[in-house]
Amino acid sequence: MGRRSSGYCRGLERFEVAFVRRMLIRGKTRDYIYSFLSRPGVVRSPAAINDVFRRSQSPRYPEYGVEPATDREADAFIQFRQSEAQNSEGIEFLRPTSPSRVLAAIAADEQGGALLPVRESEVVEYKVQWPTDATSYAKILKSIAAMANCRGGYILFGISDCRQLVGLDKDISTAQIDRLNALLVRKISPQIDREYATIEIEGRRVFVIYIVASKNKPCIASEDHTGEFKEGAIYYRYFAQSRAISAPELVMILAERDARARSGTAA
Repeated sequence: MGRRSSGYCRGLERFEVAFVRRMLIRGKTRDYIYSFLSRPGVVRSPAAINDVFRRSQSPRYPEYGVEPATDREADAFIQFRQSEAQNSEGIEFLRPTSPSRVLAAIAADEQGGALLPVRESEVVEYKVQWPTDATSYAKILKSIAAMANCRGGYILFGISDCRQLVGLDKDISTAQIDRLNALLVRKISPQIDREYATIEIEGRRVFVIYIVASKNKPCIASEDHTGEFKEGAIYYRYFAQSRAISAPELVMILAERDARARSGTAA
C-alpha cells in the first residue's frame, strides 16, 4: 500500500490513509476502522478518519491524492493487525472498554488540540458524576435497558451533557458498582451483558459502562425503582433519550424474538 512516510494526516502514514479510504468505501464504521489503526504504544487521533474522508473528497486538498488501497491490500493489512493482537495485551487493547475503542466511539473532532466528544446519541450518553440517590440510579437503569434493547452503547461518567470533559474526582468504588449490579439483577429481565472500566482521557478520569445489545430482547423492567423506572416497561433508545418503547420498535423486537424461537424449534 505504498512506502511509509513520516506522517501524512494527523500522524497516519500514507499506506494507512489508503487503508482508511478503502474501509470508508466498504461502509465500515469509524470504530471498526480505528481498531486497526491504534494499538499498544501507537496512539492515533480518532479525528484522522474524518479528515481522510473530508479531504479526499475535496479539490482544496490536492496533496491528499492518495488512492484507496485495493481490496487485497486492505485485507492483508487487517490480517496483519489481527495477528498482532493474538496476545493478551493486544486482546485487551481491542476490548470495547479499551481507551482506543472508547475514544473512537466518542471523539468527533479536535478543537485547539483537545478532543471534542460527539453529541449524545443512541449509543452514547454522558453523566457528570456517578448516581448518588435512588432516582439517579433509576435513570441509569433506564439507559442501560434502553441501549440493550437497541444497539448497545456507552455511558460515560465524567463528561457533561454539553460535552465538556470534566473528569471524576476519584475512582468509582467497588461498593458503588456492586449496588448497580444488584439493581440490574433485581430490576431487569433477562440479564444484560456489560463491561466496566476506568480510563483516562487527556489526563482526566472517566468511568465507562459498555452495554452489549441484548440477544434476548426485549429486556423488561421486572420491578419498580422510584417513579423513574416502571415495572413492566420496555425502554428503548431514541436518539439521545431513553424512554418507553413505541409500537413500531416493539413490533420489530417481537418479530425478531419469534423468528429466533422458530429457528430454535427447527434446529
